[in-house]
Formats: sequence, C-alpha cells, structure tokens
Amino acid sequence: MVLPKSFHRSLIFLLICVVVRAEATQPNALKKTVCITQYGHYDSMDAAREGILDMLQHKGYSKKNTRFLFSSADNQKERIPQLALAIESQHPDLIISISTPVTQVIAEHFRNKNIPIVFSSVTDAVAAHIVPSAKNTGHITGVQDIPPIRKPFRLIKEIIPQVRTIGILYSEADVSSCICLEKAKKHAAAMRLALAIEPLKSSHDIEAATERLVKKADVLFILPDNHVCSHFDKLIAVADKHNIPVFSSVLEMVKKGALAAYAHNEYDIGQQAGLLAARILNGESASSLSIYNPQNKHLFINPNVAKRLHITFPQNVLQRAVTLSKV
Repeated sequence: MVLPKSFHRSLIFLLICVVVRAEATQPNALKKTVCITQYGHYDSMDAAREGILDMLQHKGYSKKNTRFLFSSADNQKERIPQLALAIESQHPDLIISISTPVTQVIAEHFRNKNIPIVFSSVTDAVAAHIVPSAKNTGHITGVQDIPPIRKPFRLIKEIIPQVRTIGILYSEADVSSCICLEKAKKHAAAMRLALAIEPLKSSHDIEAATERLVKKADVLFILPDNHVCSHFDKLIAVADKHNIPVFSSVLEMVKKGALAAYAHNEYDIGQQAGLLAARILNGESASSLSIYNPQNKHLFINPNVAKRLHITFPQNVLQRAVTLSKV
C-alpha cells in the first residue's frame, strides 16, 4: 500500500526534530538511542508510555543523557512498516514498542537484526507470534497485560443479576481482541450467558456496529481492542443513548463512562517495561530477562455512571473496588 506523502513528511520531520533536540545538549557518541513507538494516542497507551519514561528517568536515563525518538502509527496498522523502517535508520540501541499490533511488526522487521526490543501492553506475545515461546524470546522481552475475562463476567452477574446476553464488539484484524474473544466464548458458555458478537470492519463503523449490538444485548463488554479503545467516545455515546451499561477490561474506559472494569493499571505496566529497558541499557541481555506477567488487577467502578443508569452497586462490590469518576 502506498502511503500519502504527507505522512512520510510528517514522520521525517518528527524524527529530525527529536534528533536535533537530543543532539543540542550532548554529542551522540555519548548517548544511547531509544526508539519508543506505539499504535496510537489514547489514554491507556499514553499512560503506558508515561510509565516507561518515568521509570527510565528514575533509573538515570533522561533527555540529558539519552536520545529518545518517538513515533506513532496513529491507529492505522498499515503505517507500522514505515515506522519500522524509520526506526531502523536511526540505529537504535533499544526499541520499546507499545501494543500488540506495533510489537508484531517491529518484532518481525528486526527478527535477525539483534537489536533488543522491550514491549509493553501486549496481550499474549506467544499467541501473537512475537516470540516462539515464553522460554525462548531471543532479543525480545517485555510486559504482558493479559486481561481477566471470567472475573468481569462474574462481576456483571453480581451487579446486574438479571443479565442474559453480553454484547461484544471486536476487530477481526486485532489479534488481542480475537484471543480474548475466544476466552469470552468459553467463560460465557460455562456461566450460561449468551454472547451477542458484532465484528468491527473498520473504526468508521463503530457507531453503526454499536447500534446493532445494543439491540441484542443487556450489557456491553469491551475487550482490549485497539480500534475500539481509540474510538471509545463514539461507543459510549451510543450505549448512553440506549441506557446500556458498559463493562471493560481497560481502566481508562471507566474514567470515560464505563460502569466498571477488572483491569491492570497501564501506567504500572509501563513502569515494569521501563525497568526491563533500564536493565538492558545497563548491559543485561534481553534474552536473560523473562517476560513479565503482572498479577495486580483491580476492580474499578464509576458511581456517577451507576447513578445515571439507576444501578446500585452491591456492598461487597463497593468494599473491594477503587472508585473513579467520569471525566
């Protein structure tokens, strides 16, 4: 696919600007080059990046002594190969990739180039063919954010006992979404819950797809899907119009109008990835660092949304939840 010239110009300009700023304070020969790339700019992904940078700074790697180059695919998968080429041209000492789609392409592009890669916010690195196995990762390591599915389904039944059908919107091209959908089918069957599943062909179809879904479901459940998360405001607007509760596996969605979520804190995920990155910059090999699977998932609820939907949280939910408000 041929990309617009405007994209190439923007990417080159971005890299030049960052390089110039980095070189202004210290010769490149004394600096490590770290390329950080992400799928798009939305809250959970930006939180992961912030966590990475904060941890790197805490470990002694800042703009004063490190050449940071940032790039984004702007939620367009077809742009990622061009990002990989641009990153390669900068001869980085380390690449940090945020999200499954970006990490898949980066891992394949640099498969035989021996540049260490640290990923953040990847659902399942083995299933996504980023690494051959959990014990054979080569020059790639990172932090997975495997979302719980069974716990959220139990939570839905706990808060809304009369629920019968859970609606799920997913992107066929997003491997994270497809992995989680299969788990959702398994757990729903075991809990005697029906699933209404609506495939999302493109991000432009999210409003129409959500309209179709709310007619078939009692509640909506949001998987860690990059296309859905990046256009969550459109989805929640449709759900609000029909008074359909939305549950999520992403913390930031609760801040934006979901009723509740069992989720990781993506800032914490980023900090763990930043710690791995710092260890590599300090001389450790990526192959000696195991992929990290954080266990600290939390329950988040939004009482403002509950009030608007005339839903009362059970006392035991309130006792174990972190309360957030819609922003």
